[in-house]
Amino acid sequence: MLNLKTLVVGAALAMTAPAMAANINVSFNSGASTYGSVGASYNSGSSYQNVGGGRYAFTRSGGDYAGLLDPILYTFCIEPGEWIQSYAVYDVVPLEAGNNTIGGLGVTKANAIRQLLYRNQAALSGPIALSVAEALQLAIWEIVKETAGSFNLSAGTARFLAYNNTGAVALGQSYLDALTVNGPMLANLKALARNGVQDQVIFDPTTNVPEPAMLGLLGLGFAGLVLRRRRRTA
Repeated sequence: MLNLKTLVVGAALAMTAPAMAANINVSFNSGASTYGSVGASYNSGSSYQNVGGGRYAFTRSGGDYAGLLDPILYTFCIEPGEWIQSYAVYDVVPLEAGNNTIGGLGVTKANAIRQLLYRNQAALSGPIALSVAEALQLAIWEIVKETAGSFNLSAGTARFLAYNNTGAVALGQSYLDALTVNGPMLANLKALARNGVQDQVIFDPTTNVPEPAMLGLLGLGFAGLVLRRRRRTA
């Protein structure tokens, strides 16, 4: 999450990353980011935290990773328990390895995000509406944090509000409702990961995007979430 009141400033870096991981050096680019004020609750609505939700931008300044060469990199948060720093050195890892707080997203959650962003590829780079940026971020946080057995932005363990875009929650819910067990997904999404710094999902345009493929590896967990959501909303 991006704390709207206090942006953690400084170049202090967290613990050393796993050996052999390629890395990039980035600075948070607030001017190129698209985010607004949202409320996030991970205790079934008992309390909400006011944070920034949307699509973030970083300016690359170095590192040994051969991809992600565009000067501005667009991302979405996959680790709401951490905070953005003004400067960080990130390891570039497979998406399922992102989110150090929970020991990695795992294949089920990573593939749900891959399908979500496949369906909304226009949001991965270039201009984006604030409502779309917030809606996609809330949908990703729902995938990452929900434990109640269905994807619902207004119910369950994880719940969200959009203070300056009243339609963002409904839009994000429509994105989640469109997920299917056998839907197409992006196969080349990567995570920017670092202990103590907010992990991000990022699309790497330097690798080929495969033709739409069935989610054969989606996993029974996500399948169960989709089926339970459908029964609940029927």
